[in-house]
Amino acid sequence: MKKKILFICPYPVNTIPGQRLKYEQYFKFLEDNNYSCTVRPFFNMKEYEILYSKGKLINKIIAVFKGYLRRIFTIFELKNYDLIYIFLNVTPLGGNFFEKIYRLNSKKIIFDIDDLVYLNKYNKENKLAKYLRFPTKYFYLMKSSDHVITCTSYLDNFVKKYNKKTTNISSTVNTNFYKPKKFNNSKKIVIGWTGSFSTLPYLNLINEVILKIQEKYNCKLVIISSKKELFNFKNYKSIAWNSKSEVKDLKSIDIGLYPLPKEHWVKGKSGLKAIQFMSLGIPVVATNTQINKKVIINKKTGFLVNTEQEWVKAIKTLIQNTKLRKRFSKNGINHVKKNFSVEANKNKYLKIINKLTS
Repeated sequence: MKKKILFICPYPVNTIPGQRLKYEQYFKFLEDNNYSCTVRPFFNMKEYEILYSKGKLINKIIAVFKGYLRRIFTIFELKNYDLIYIFLNVTPLGGNFFEKIYRLNSKKIIFDIDDLVYLNKYNKENKLAKYLRFPTKYFYLMKSSDHVITCTSYLDNFVKKYNKKTTNISSTVNTNFYKPKKFNNSKKIVIGWTGSFSTLPYLNLINEVILKIQEKYNCKLVIISSKKELFNFKNYKSIAWNSKSEVKDLKSIDIGLYPLPKEHWVKGKSGLKAIQFMSLGIPVVATNTQINKKVIINKKTGFLVNTEQEWVKAIKTLIQNTKLRKRFSKNGINHVKKNFSVEANKNKYLKIINKLTS
């Protein structure tokens, strides 16, 4: 008989990167290793779409109310599962009341923490949430869980202050799905950025860089985000993210751009966008941050830069030097397969789960 795992998460399957490019990719692998996986998101798909749209306050309140009802009903099922896997939280608002109830009624718990969520950062569409969320739930889950999965070395070291049983597993890509693009030998290069509604402001950090590159090389810019947006760039294409076309859309890019602000919040970022770019053979130019140093091999799979001048120089070099771009492309593919692929990380998950359910 298969052992049963219940995944408790905020959002529906195949929506946010923190879920779909972390544990969601391992469902089939776990099923093949004698585990049955059940997923219970706080929001369903319709509610998720409402949540990150402007306005609709009443609909958002109703969605949250329904989510809490689901969490209450689930309490009576917890003991039927061998393991409860909690991603981020049990409920998005309030203190740790529901987290305590779930702990009390669960045999074993894995807590998967993504980003520095305990800092209570919020997005402009849901400013009210700032006053309704409390970091206590995250610290409680850190302390009380049987194992904690983190996504960066900084976050792992932080969690170890509260729980010594941690494993740092980065975001990963399935290289059976993320297959390298056909290399572009010409100098008609497409530069590109991908991210969500919350990280779109990061693109503003390199506005001047993009304008200078476009002025000199007339490069097309591809921007993949939560929805189509209007920008002040000359030659660009804005694409609304879609799970079915994501890889195809990314393959339209020849040089990936990954700007990040120099702020504390970024220490919880796993470098996922760089990993996506490199897996497809797309050289990346990125802000020189602590995590990017561990994800990108500088001057081998991409360039790590700080100043506007360094950004411009790095992009120019990749546009002008086809051989270098091709070498970065090949190196990036191999680097991801070895370190950031599902194949390279699947046994880390299995080892933790086997130990807790034995």
